Amino acid sequence: MRVSKLFKDQKILNNHVVSKICEYSYECILNSVLFIKSQNIDYINEAIKLGCKTIVSEKVISVGEDVNLIIVKNVSKSLSKVLYLFNKKIIEKFKVIMVTGTNGKTSTTTYLYNYLRLLEKKVLLVGSNGIMMDGLVFPTNNTTPSISMIYNYVSKFYQNNKILNKLSNELYLIIECSSQGIRGGRVRGIKADVVLFTNITKDHLDFHKNESDYVLSKALLFHNLKNNSLVFINKENCYYDLLESICPNDVISYGVQSDISYNIIGCNLSGSIFMLDDELYQTKVIGDYQIENITAAYAILKSLKINLNRFKEYILNLTNVDGRFNYFNINNRHIIIDYGHTYNACVRTIEFIKKNVSRNINLVIGCGGNRDRSKRSLIGEYVVKNTKHVVFTEDNNRDESFKDIIKDITSKIIGERYLVIENRYEAIKFIIETSRENDYILIMGKGIEKTNILGTMYTDYEMVDKIIHD
Repeated sequence: MRVSKLFKDQKILNNHVVSKICEYSYECILNSVLFIKSQNIDYINEAIKLGCKTIVSEKVISVGEDVNLIIVKNVSKSLSKVLYLFNKKIIEKFKVIMVTGTNGKTSTTTYLYNYLRLLEKKVLLVGSNGIMMDGLVFPTNNTTPSISMIYNYVSKFYQNNKILNKLSNELYLIIECSSQGIRGGRVRGIKADVVLFTNITKDHLDFHKNESDYVLSKALLFHNLKNNSLVFINKENCYYDLLESICPNDVISYGVQSDISYNIIGCNLSGSIFMLDDELYQTKVIGDYQIENITAAYAILKSLKINLNRFKEYILNLTNVDGRFNYFNINNRHIIIDYGHTYNACVRTIEFIKKNVSRNINLVIGCGGNRDRSKRSLIGEYVVKNTKHVVFTEDNNRDESFKDIIKDITSKIIGERYLVIENRYEAIKFIIETSRENDYILIMGKGIEKTNILGTMYTDYEMVDKIIHD
């Protein structure tokens, strides 16, 4: 495709063949197009040196004689439009599924991805645990990465399978959509066949400033709908009525007493038994809230007319997604590692353990730096009241003072029934070494994310394993 096809309303001097669309100068190759917000001359020179032949900017900048300079009003919006035009023939071959919400996105999308792979469907997943395709996992820095990265992997996935002659008429793209990702235009212009909302509670108020802005940022996903797109909303979502009223398409509800309903019969650390669409299911998945996520995945599969003959067998052997309520019995200590870092996630996880397992919970938890401060005191006050022992520790301080984070967390706590150990490894070590047989140890906030401990990166599980076996 030549550059004039992507910018039909612009005067083009060098109508070169376009090899790649880039957001960063270091990504450029021969005949690439760079969308740039920075006016840094070093970035521009780097791009040109690497072979960039068209630069798109909001301001006039100096470029070489054989390099096109295209001025646009909004680089981000123009990038979305051009990426779609450049990848249109490929992206339109995919059934696109977008999942958003405060909690449950990763579990729901992973359950979908693995079932489609079980049926030997060609499926690409973009989400918190990385970009997954053909059994491979590529790490990402964000739940919803940049729009150019999404399109690059869609193109790679398609071309790789085309070369291997493994393409089919059924291609699936599943995207976890964070509120920042939606607001930042990282899925702008990608039309979805299915959109699903899990639940929405307070989160990311460092970015959104207030809850209304957060909810409406999620609702922007309605702009990605086609006329016939299917929309699912969790009926337990406190914003269900609002979202249903502003959605331009018909809405299918899921949850307890919904269009697609589930009913939990029993839950413990061995798994769950529940009714779904009037059928009895059993699973090794732990957590009553995970049944919501299984129901969400089922609803999408059913709506897309995917063969569900193996779904019951699949659910029977299903276990929790990595980093989401992973349970281990080590030296007669019941250890649970969970990614939950919002107030709602803390409450749901702790209440599940109290109700179904034990009230004697030993907890390690922290709050991330430079993130929503309003949740810190809520989490601190709740966990001290609802667990046996609490150790507050670091959870990626970024460039914020750990002392300031702890001050926020403990601001509403009456008394001093907690400890503070900044080093996460030492905090986990303390809670394990002071525990007794059959105690329950809950480590929250990181899941499979790694922490730098004296120059070495460890997940919480790797720290537990090291502590137990050292």
